[in-house]
Amino acid sequence: MRIRDIFFTEDRSEFAKKSLLYNVNWFISLRWVAALTIFLMTFAATNIFGVRLNYIPIYIVGFVVILYNMLLFIWFKLSQLNCKGDSCVRYAMISAHLQIILDITALTFLIHLSGGIESPFLFVFIFHPIFASIIISDVSAYLYSVFSIAAVIIMTLLERGGVLSHYHISEIFVSENISSSLYIVSSITSFVLIQVVSVIITSLIMRDFRKKQADLERIRAELEEKNKKLKQKDEMRLLFLASATHDLKSPLNTITSYIQSMVDGYMGNITDEQRRVLQRILNRINGLRQLISDILILGEFESGEEKEVKSERFDIIQLLRESVEEFRPLASERGISLRFESYVERAYVKADPLKIDEVIHNYISNAIKYNRDNGSVMVRAELKGGFVEVSVADTGIGLKEEDLKRLFTDFFRASEVKKNKIEGTGLGLAIVKRIIERYGGYVWAESRYNEGSTFYFKLPVDSSEEGGAGAPAG
Repeated sequence: MRIRDIFFTEDRSEFAKKSLLYNVNWFISLRWVAALTIFLMTFAATNIFGVRLNYIPIYIVGFVVILYNMLLFIWFKLSQLNCKGDSCVRYAMISAHLQIILDITALTFLIHLSGGIESPFLFVFIFHPIFASIIISDVSAYLYSVFSIAAVIIMTLLERGGVLSHYHISEIFVSENISSSLYIVSSITSFVLIQVVSVIITSLIMRDFRKKQADLERIRAELEEKNKKLKQKDEMRLLFLASATHDLKSPLNTITSYIQSMVDGYMGNITDEQRRVLQRILNRINGLRQLISDILILGEFESGEEKEVKSERFDIIQLLRESVEEFRPLASERGISLRFESYVERAYVKADPLKIDEVIHNYISNAIKYNRDNGSVMVRAELKGGFVEVSVADTGIGLKEEDLKRLFTDFFRASEVKKNKIEGTGLGLAIVKRIIERYGGYVWAESRYNEGSTFYFKLPVDSSEEGGAGAPAG
């Protein structure tokens, strides 16, 4: 393995690279706390606890730490502004290595000035190999652990041999332990043992973490690829569906025209039985045309390629009144009472009035279609918490609990509807849900089996103009 591969490994996932950049930035920023700690602890030891320290060199080391940390911080920020791709990772790795090397060097001087092998802060050396294991790699962690151990051993030998002065802290230690070979050996042995064990444990944890991180990254990439393929297949399906349904509209229109002409007697006289059969065919074709229309609308919503969303301010109460009047003749044919009740004179919303009219028509037509003869339909509107809430209640066949949960889903038709052979596409409510949610609203329903159902939708009131929130009914 090359030295460059040890210190500048770039075999990382995109997530791991982003994590590295974040951690390096965090590690460098943390050094400001370390520099401040040097000054605070030295000041407290000498001025509060009366410990006699050679504080001037310690302060100098603290200023050096601040200086190189400032330079590294600026260099790291500038390098990240001007880099691209893997070069950003390389600069981050360089920053991390320089920071650790300079920190271990500065820490060696601080330990020397605060008691050497006797210093109570000797085990602070453990942090940098651990940081290296977390941020960089296992190999780097072991190398920096060796570097720390070597620095402590050399410092201790130089102090023992008299090459360097030994700063004994008499307030903590009664005798100078630097003169005891047993103390030196036991201290260094403990130091080495703690260093090695800590790095091994951290490396094992990080190795497992990186493996899981790589597995998650691989799974994410696989899911993205599968999602891309599914999206492509879905787009092809929607394209085919749109094309097929569009191509069906023209011949169906022609067939409808011919059959209608026959029913109306433009192609000669027909018997009443023939007229009934043709009318049934015509009803089936109209149902098929409605299905094609619903599928096209649904395809537009699903593909996200619907035309620009139209939105204008209009009075939904007036729209409800007009819709109720349109359906009154149809309701009368079956003896159904159709009433409209509003607790507000007007209420303005911002949406496509044609789309909202489609929603209202769906609710009212369903309430009539699935109702009993001589039943009733009540359409209500009221203001609730910044929304206009519209409900359409009927006295029809109602819905079972299991069917109620699946309303507003694509192609769903209740079991009772199928049993009674009532025509429908199963797409109307699904389209209603998409329309209302597009304009910031909600849909839901309540029902009692064999008693009737109430379908709701609500839209946010537009208060952009005076009186926009609506006016109470007089």
